[in-house]
Order: sequence, then C-alpha cells, then structure tokens
Amino acid sequence: MNEKIREIYNQILQRLALVDFDKIWKGFHQCKFALYTDEVVYFADTTIPKDSRFVGNTALLYNDEYIAIWNIQQTINDDLDMIASLMVHEMFHVFQNIEQEKRFPYDLKMLNYPETMENLSLKRYENQILCQAFCADDLEEKRKLLKEFMAVRKYRQRIIGDIILQEYCTENIEGIAEYAGSMALKQLSPEKYNEKVKTFVQYLTTINQDFFDIRRMLYYSGTLFCIALTEAGEQINHKIKGCEQTLFEMISKDIEVKAVLAAKKSDPELKKIVQQHHEEKEQTFADFLQQHTNKVTGTVKTYYPDNYPEDPENPTKEKQTQTKEETETVEQEYKVSKTVQKVWEDNNNAKGRRPES
Repeated sequence: MNEKIREIYNQILQRLALVDFDKIWKGFHQCKFALYTDEVVYFADTTIPKDSRFVGNTALLYNDEYIAIWNIQQTINDDLDMIASLMVHEMFHVFQNIEQEKRFPYDLKMLNYPETMENLSLKRYENQILCQAFCADDLEEKRKLLKEFMAVRKYRQRIIGDIILQEYCTENIEGIAEYAGSMALKQLSPEKYNEKVKTFVQYLTTINQDFFDIRRMLYYSGTLFCIALTEAGEQINHKIKGCEQTLFEMISKDIEVKAVLAAKKSDPELKKIVQQHHEEKEQTFADFLQQHTNKVTGTVKTYYPDNYPEDPENPTKEKQTQTKEETETVEQEYKVSKTVQKVWEDNNNAKGRRPES
C-alpha cells in the first residue's frame, strides 16, 4: 500500500502543477499537503506515524504552517483528477486562514434551523431559480434570474431572520472553497467538471431526505452561485482579510426584496416529505428517551475554534454541569478545554458530509 499511496501523491502533485491557482482566485496558490491512512501520514519527501491531529479532510496547522490534509484510505480507488480538485478545496481553506478569514458560521446554531413549510418551500423555490440561472445560456436571462434568486432569498431572510446569516457564512466558507475545487477540475478535465456540476443541480432540485441537510446543500448552492455570477460578468474575487460581509451580502446589496406569491410557496410534494421528516425525527427522540434513563454528571466539551468570532454567550467560560435526570429540562453549558488548531472539519461525522464526487 505504501508504494501505491506514494504514487497517488506524485500523481496529485503532477495535476496540481497544471492548475492556474491565481486564475481561480487572485493570490490563491498551491500549498503543502499530506495524504494519510489509519497508520501513516505521507508528505512530499517523508512519512510519519498517523496521530490524532489527522482527522477528516481539512486545513491543519502543522509545525506552525497551514497545510491541506486528505484521508486517502477512504478514496484510494477514486479518480485522481477528482482527488486533486478536492485537495484544491482544502488548499483554499488554507488560503482563507492565511488571509485571516473571519466570516465563519456557527454550526451549532443550525441545530435551531426553522424547518417550517414556509421557509423550506421558499428555500426550494430559491434553489430552482439558482439552478435555472446557472443553466441559462442567454447572458441577459442569466442576470435576470440571478437578481430574482437574490430578491427571493432576501425575502426569505425577512421570514426566518438572522439565522439565514449562517447560510451566507457557510456558502462563503465552503461554497467558495468548493467553487475553487470545481474550477481546478474544469482546468484538469472539462468533461468531469460538467458531470460534477450536473450532480449539484440535481441535488438542489430533488426533494428527498437529503433536502434537510442544509449545510451540505450550501456547498452546492454556493458553488453554483459563484459560477453563475462569474459567467454573468460579476466580480466575486475580493480581499478576504478584514472583510466582514459575505459574498452574498456584497453582491445583493442593491437588490430589492421580492415577496413570493403564496401559490409559489405551496408545494404538496415538499409538504409530504417535511411531514415524514418531522415524524421520523420525533420517533428517533422518543426511542432514545425510552432506552436511555441514566443520570449524567460532568462537563461538556464542544468544538469552538479560536478564530470564530466571539460568541455573545461566552462559551469559552468553564462551567460545571449539574446532575439532572435526562427527562428534565437542562440548560446547555459548554467549555473548551484547550486551543483547537484544526480549522475546518469536512468529514462525515463532525459537520456534515462532503459533496460527493
């Protein structure tokens, strides 16, 4: 296996050498990267035993330098152009961190995402318009649809409030990184790029249980938004350091809010799948509460990187949790026991599944 992974590493290096990083985003450049398995970490000229720092596919501070890492054991037989493009995604996270990016989402806040029919119907309608804009060949039609998309989204912000800012931030971090990876793939293989973005369109326009994975959805919508804007002649490149507004907020600042007719918000197909989703969620909690009746005493540790903006509830303050029956209402209390060096976690367990190649 060692020889095979070393060959994969070299093949990725060769592909990255063909990518014009600065064309993707001004100032973006290739950085060091590592591939790892359950046992070994592979660098360009050395290997080390795998340790607990290497988890998921992400940007990692290693020996005072940010590097991109990829779990090759999970994708050892995947297409090498695809792996190289996904590595570019992680390298863009490195670039964001070097540029002192601050527009991070609070992923825990998305636990309170409003799964109401009104919001989800508007979200679906919004996705449909975005995909139409992406697919439009006529330049004026593309621009018109992009304005429609932004106007409808700003109307949805009136409905659900500031939690939509978490969507904007996720698109800004993960959507733009996925855009960078997609543009690298386009340089390496236009055919594979076309197939990949088709899957994005399909995902955003299909109603099933995946529709409720909002974070994952934002990888796709953020990517298509960037591509459509670029094709429409809009400038998405901007200086990351010191920027407080997300890309959507910057681009849509002069777009007027557009109310959506009730007829367009009515969606029998979505209503059925939403009801099913809510019933399954309620049953999952009911089953859990029936099977787990133990008391729990201790502290709770949560992922909270230092480069996130300061939370108004001051989550870095240590607090001891009280002994409670789990059937009682308990106030959530968090602490961080040490500095967290990892910035992004793109694996299946922590913050949602990565877009599938």
